[in-house]
This record gives sequence, structure tokens and C-alpha cells, in this order.
Amino acid sequence: MRLNKMKVKYISFLCFFFSINAIAAVTNVDLGVLEQGQRVTVYKHSVFTIDWPVHKFNCGKPILMSPKNVSVAPLKNAISYDITPTGPSSESVFLSGKVGDDFNSFIYGYKNYLVLNGTNAGDNAYVRGIGLDNFVSNSKWELQLRSCGFNKLANEIGYPGAIARITVDGWVVDARNLMPGSYNDKITLKSQTTGTQQFSIKYKVVKKKTPTCALILPRQTSSIVTSTNIDLGRIYKGQKKITEESFSLNCKDIAKVNVSYLMNGELFDNNTATSTVNGGLLKIIDKETQKPLKLDNTPYQLLGVGGNLDINKKLLIINDATNAKSGGGFNKRMNINYRYE
Repeated sequence: MRLNKMKVKYISFLCFFFSINAIAAVTNVDLGVLEQGQRVTVYKHSVFTIDWPVHKFNCGKPILMSPKNVSVAPLKNAISYDITPTGPSSESVFLSGKVGDDFNSFIYGYKNYLVLNGTNAGDNAYVRGIGLDNFVSNSKWELQLRSCGFNKLANEIGYPGAIARITVDGWVVDARNLMPGSYNDKITLKSQTTGTQQFSIKYKVVKKKTPTCALILPRQTSSIVTSTNIDLGRIYKGQKKITEESFSLNCKDIAKVNVSYLMNGELFDNNTATSTVNGGLLKIIDKETQKPLKLDNTPYQLLGVGGNLDINKKLLIINDATNAKSGGGFNKRMNINYRYE
């Protein structure tokens, strides 16, 4: 539900279901906890069931709506509907579809009931949305479903009644102007046969968290390090040196962190080694796993516990000149990049 942008830092060193009908009571939909200052989509399966008239002079027109200004509304492309007659062959759906961007995505009739005595089930039928495009906080909205042709058709066939279902699989909550606290937005379902019924959309808004991460080296624990020099010294032909370095990564209010390593120069051995002196190689080993790190900015994902991450990573720098043609000094740079969200 969070939509924050990923932050980037680097360090360089050398080296439910419910039903509403004629006797239904108030129904609650719980959308959970949301963060202040965001407009988010919460996917919650909600089914509203109402009686549908079959009298040939009565055009059913249920309206799902907010009678007052609210901060929550159905997600426009996550709304579907169907009308099913009761009685014989009650499994036959007469009218169904999914509300698209044009609010006009109908599928009419099944099992040879599409056309009967010249009557089309979709005559004078529509789905109409008001206020659902670019919904914002503190506004009203309506979702209207209508079909006169179906009512006449069902009446001619002799069905005693029908059931209409409006399904909402996603809700838009605009908490950009809301203060922290618990909210209970009232929504109503109106129809000509069932009257007006009310239900609640509940959610809680909490104070916005600010994710932070700091990469720290032991020799400079008093401040966040942006760069440091690590002197590996000179290396002689046939020599192999192992130097241990470490860094700490302290993060708060994060979901995950991706750490990657990027070494300048040509890479070898599946991007885990780089050249140094003539014929020499440099590798970085994760001391805990004893595996070489990829030096091409490949991300390694770390998950926070309870939104926090506090690790100390030990690295072994393998400076190998055993097969070098000559020794000497060299200059390499590696960036440690981390991205968190």
C-alpha cells in the first residue's frame, strides 16, 4: 500500500465477503491501516447483493453511492456486476460485465436468453459512474446500474424475481489531507425495491514514516561516511594478500534494502573479479557466506525485521598476484550502493 520512491545512497572506497439485501443490517468493510499523506489502492473483495425487480414496467436501478463527502471510493476498473434470475434455471446469468473506463462494458444474456420475442436484455441498459474518475478526498461519488430490457424479458419468461450483485475488488483511499486517526465513511445502497441501506468503510490513518538508512565504517562511527580510503599497499609477484574490512548498515522504517557492489575496470569470473597488477586479480568475499560478491552492481536483497535493519557486513579483500607477471601498486575503486523502500 505504500507508494514511496526508492532512496539511493552510496559509499565509495579505493580498493471478505458480505451480502446486502432487503433485511440486511449495517455492514462494515475494514480497509486496515493507511499512511498519512498518500493516495493508495486497497484490494478488498466486497460483494453487494440486492433484490432486482422483474416487472416489465419497473426498470431496476440500484445505486451504490456516498451521500456525503468521503475519502474512499471504489476503484473504477475493479467493479463488476451480474443479474441472475431466481426460480427455474436460476444458474443462468442474464446480464453481467465489468465496469471499464467507459462504464459501458456489458455482456448480455446466456443460454439462448439474449433475444426473446424481439426483446434484447441490454435494451436501455447502462452502468454510470459519477465522481469516480480521479477521485479525491472529501468528495461524493455514485455508481448506477440500470437495465429495463432485462426486467421485461424476465417478466415475459415468468421468473418470480432476480438477484443483482455489484462486486468491488479495489478501493481508492485518499489520505493526503487526512490527520492521523480512525475513520468511518458511510456508504449507501439504494434501489427501488429495497429502499436505502447503509454500511461503513473503516480505516485507520497513521503518521507518515520517514525511512532512513546509514552506511557506517568502524573507523568513523561518529558520522555517516560518504567516502574513505583503504590502503592495500604494494603487492609483489607471486604474493597473495587478504585484508578484512567491514561496514554497518542501519535502517529504520524500511521494508527492504538492496545492496550492490560496483568495481571499476574490466571484470572476470562471472563478474566477481577485476584485474590489478599485470596478471593479478582482486576479489571481494562475503565473510559470512564465503562467496565472492558480484562487482557489476547486482543487487543483494536484505529484509528488515519490524521495519528495521541493523547489520554489520564483513568483507574479505583477496589481492591475488600468484600468477602475476609483475608486482607493484594499483588503484581500484568500488562503490557500495544501497537502495531502500
